[in-house]
Amino acid sequence: MTTNPEEIYAATRADLLARQLYNDQTLDRAVLALSGGALGLSVLFVSVVSDVKSVWLLLCAWTLLGSAIVACVSSFHVSQMAIKHQLELADRYYLEGDDTAIDAPNHFATATDFLNRTAGVLCLAGIVPLLVFFAFNV
Repeated sequence: MTTNPEEIYAATRADLLARQLYNDQTLDRAVLALSGGALGLSVLFVSVVSDVKSVWLLLCAWTLLGSAIVACVSSFHVSQMAIKHQLELADRYYLEGDDTAIDAPNHFATATDFLNRTAGVLCLAGIVPLLVFFAFNV
């Protein structure tokens, strides 16, 4: 085992980045599975139940769950743009010697983080009115 602080830092950073990537992927799968499953379950429920009450709750849930799916899928594309931009910044810094590239912001990365958080919040927010709708109609 090394005692070199730079090597320890590099190993720690690589481990944390791998964990962050795993967590992001897990969240994306969970949002898509929960939102899609909840939408499917609610459509099935409505097709079976003849006297549906509080339809506005269902519409609210569908809007929130659908928005969660849109935010999650959009984050995939924006994430690719963030990676492309970060590679361009790395080229500028390492290959062209542009010292300003190291501190240049990556707005696509910021947008990706926002979309991921938004997708999670929308998914959870969509489940609440769906559960209330089910409670009123069971």
